[in-house]
Amino acid sequence: MSTADLHCHSTASQESRLGVQQALGLPECATPPEEVYQLAKRRGMDFVTITDHDTIAGGLEIDDRPDTFLSEELTASFRGEPQAVHVLCYGITPDDHEWLQAHSGDVEACAGYLHDHGRACALAHPFYAVAAPLTARHRRRLAQLFPVWETRNGSRARELNLPAAIYIETHGGTGVAGSDDHAGVDIGRTFTETPPASTPEQFLAHIRAGDAAGRGDQGSAPSGRTQRWPWRSGRWGGRRGPPARPTRERCSPWSSA
Repeated sequence: MSTADLHCHSTASQESRLGVQQALGLPECATPPEEVYQLAKRRGMDFVTITDHDTIAGGLEIDDRPDTFLSEELTASFRGEPQAVHVLCYGITPDDHEWLQAHSGDVEACAGYLHDHGRACALAHPFYAVAAPLTARHRRRLAQLFPVWETRNGSRARELNLPAAIYIETHGGTGVAGSDDHAGVDIGRTFTETPPASTPEQFLAHIRAGDAAGRGDQGSAPSGRTQRWPWRSGRWGGRRGPPARPTRERCSPWSSA
């Protein structure tokens, strides 16, 4: 089997979404791209990618390696509506990034572009309100636009991940996973597993084909707060040293971690 943490951040995610960090002038993430790469490899990831918010700057710093692929977490809105979502776009090019940013006001256009260009993508934390709350109509449309959803987000509690897992299980689709790490604490502890792949292209082809499953840890509300604010309790958020390497066989896509 092959693995990658499909949702993690680096120092390129400069604009914080959290009010306290904004007030204190703190960045969203303090982990340099090179450190993201090294942590992921030490924790057993076969492939490494960085999904910074609306930028590929961090990913470009490690893009010269054969086991990486360029990605971003795109903020895209429903055209003419206040609702927005985060879309994890995998294996993209700088030209793709420019197009997606230019058309981010229309999530349907972005989905069409990604599928037409053969780019793997996933709807991130589908039940998290990025802007105005999503309605049932929006979620039905998102299920049509994005057959792959992030059903296991390592920074969110199991009960917060469960609605997305149930929705995909009920309506059809594929669940993937990532740590959503912002502090260099949990990179590689939550990850996506596919059949064996020798290249990033093969790995992403499995994602597009729906031959993937989310594995690893799920968070809790307290741990999520600590992970995003490593400065509160030291580098490891109060833990003694780095977290243990994940066990790939420890759980099914829908079970508790």
